Parts: sequence; structure tokens; C-alpha cells
Amino acid sequence: FAKPVFEAIGLDFEVRPFAMGATGSTLEISGCVPQVFGTDVDFFYWDYGMTTGSCTHCVSHWVQRAALLETIPAFGFDSRHFADVMKETRDQGFGVFHFNRREHDTLAKTFAKSSGMSLEEMNQKMPPNIRGMNCDKRDNVGSENCKDTKWSKYDDPNEPCNKRMHQQGWHPGWQAHALIGHILAQFLLEVLDDALREIHTNAQASDPQVFLDSLVKQQLQDVADFRAKKFKVTWPFEKIEKKPELSNDVIFKQPNYCSIARMPAQMRYEGILLGGPKDGDFMDYSTYDRGHKQTEEFVFGAPHEKVEVMWTEGVYQAHCTKDMLQIDHPDWFLGAT
Repeated sequence: FAKPVFEAIGLDFEVRPFAMGATGSTLEISGCVPQVFGTDVDFFYWDYGMTTGSCTHCVSHWVQRAALLETIPAFGFDSRHFADVMKETRDQGFGVFHFNRREHDTLAKTFAKSSGMSLEEMNQKMPPNIRGMNCDKRDNVGSENCKDTKWSKYDDPNEPCNKRMHQQGWHPGWQAHALIGHILAQFLLEVLDDALREIHTNAQASDPQVFLDSLVKQQLQDVADFRAKKFKVTWPFEKIEKKPELSNDVIFKQPNYCSIARMPAQMRYEGILLGGPKDGDFMDYSTYDRGHKQTEEFVFGAPHEKVEVMWTEGVYQAHCTKDMLQIDHPDWFLGAT
């Protein structure tokens, strides 16, 4: 619901839900930020808590590499464990926002209670996004019916899409993700409203162009200060410590080269890695070059004159033809022989 508001004032609004299951933010992802997320990102939401633990330098590396984008992005964090990284990033001139994940549970408890209700009652009385969200226990595990609402399903019990992978008991389900999405949308609308009010106030007090020039000047100065800063962060990987030429400045700031096969990745959708269409849609496999399906004949057959991108059929959940069940896939490179 945020898209039409941004478009009403002439701003394009695009959301890239590039979450990657059970994937850490470093080094594969942080070292390839432009190639994965694109070069035109204005706001990042960091949510790698499950795979990051207390690895502060992992978060710092991801943020610092993302901050090198020309768009000078802002950042949102859902973990309170990385306050030092948030403060450091803010002090360097970037917008940083902390989203208290515990408040999500508090908000869900304000929804109508689902405990004791049949699925038929929930379907009649509640919109899909809150069915089973407020049960006896958190994350809709309070009763069998609440569990059933965690995963979107078709009425036909024989529908193959109902037998999707990764339906783990500890996972909060699609509704929890939808709730986070609505919270983020509301936040972005509030930020937009604040910005418009400030622009309106300052434009009335002075020449609008002078005000705009001052904002651009301050932003450019913040970027220059950030890129000139030398890092004191100790990178704790033994192999890197043995290579003095790999200074923290090289690891955190200097340009790097990256080609990445895994999905999602903008360099795949934009045809940068394999050529082909430049406007691929991550929700439609037919709009971008997928590379080659993994088969023994192709992998172990004739020699390969170039590096190939491969995809493994089993992880794509092809048994479901009604929905795209996931967009994150560990596609891989097959070396030239």
C-alpha cells in the first residue's frame, strides 16, 4: 500500500524481497552487495540474525560494503545485538533505524484471539493475515488449528503445493513476514511524510534550490568522510591475518570483483552474468537466463569451454505449478575443463 503514495509525488517504489533462507550475510553476500541487491537501493533491511549470532564484524562488513553504493542508502536493523555497528554507521552520516523485534509479538497479541476457534470460524470472522496469529502461545503454535494457519494451503488435500518444503515448527510463518512488511511500509510512509514537511518548511523560508543544494552538499561531504575513514576493525579470520597486504581498508572499502550464481541476484535478472533479457522478474523464471539444469550427462559429459551456471531441479520445488514457492536458490558455477 506504500507504492501509490510514493508514485503520487513522482517517486518510483520497488520492493525486492531478496531474503535467503539459512544464509549468512558475510562473506559471499556482503562481498557482492551490488551484484545481489543492485546499485540503486535506497533502503536496506538487515535480517540475518538466525545465521549471524554475535558476529559483529560480519554485520559491520555487510553494512560497510552496502554503504559504498552511490545511492547512500539508509539501514534498518531488527536486532539489538549490534548497537555498536548501528552507532558507527549513524556517526558516518547514514540513516540507521532499529526495529524492536519483540514489539512484533506485542502487536500480534492485540489481534483477535484465535484459540479455540475452528478453521471455518477463523475463515469467516478474520482476514487471512491475522488468522492464528494470537493463540495461547507465540508464533501460532497454541492449538492444532492455529498451526494450520501458519502455511498458506489450498482446500484440496491432494494439492501438491500444500506439500512444500521447509514447513518447520520453529518458523513463525508467512503472516509474521507479512506483519513485518506492513510495519516497514508504515515506517517508510512516516519518513516520507517527515521529509516532505521539512522540504515544505525550508522551501518557504528560503529559495528551494538553495535548500536542495545545501542538502546535496552535506550528503556529498558525508560520503567523502565515510570513504576516507580508515577502519580499525580486526578481521578475525586466521588466513587473512597471515596476509598483511589484505588490510581492513581493502576488505571493507576497496572495489572488488564479484560474479555470483545463487539467487536472488540482480546481476542474474538484469542479464549481466549470462546476457539475455535485462528486465528479468524474480517471480517469473521465463524472464531471465537460468543457465543449465544439473544432469549427469551435462556435468560429466563433453568438456566445457567456459564456466557454466547450473541449477538443481530438486531445490526448485517443481512439484508445485500454481505458485512460485521460493526465489532463493543455491545455483552454482561449473568450471571450464
